[in-house]
Amino acid sequence: MEENQKDMPAVQETPEAPQSEFVPSPKWKRVLAWVLFAIVVLGIASWLLNIAVPEWPEKLFGYTRG
Repeated sequence: MEENQKDMPAVQETPEAPQSEFVPSPKWKRVLAWVLFAIVVLGIASWLLNIAVPEWPEKLFGYTRG
């Protein structure tokens, strides 16, 4: 048993680093993330809508033109 302990390297315990305080991300990063998320959601929704109703852009433009 003593021979096994000699072969094993000694485990050095490192002192724990002090925990840094939470720093929230800047507001512009959060706003940009939400804007990009909205663009992705709208893109996927329009793609799926285009599969279901291929003529939906023409109908939408017809409603807006009057």
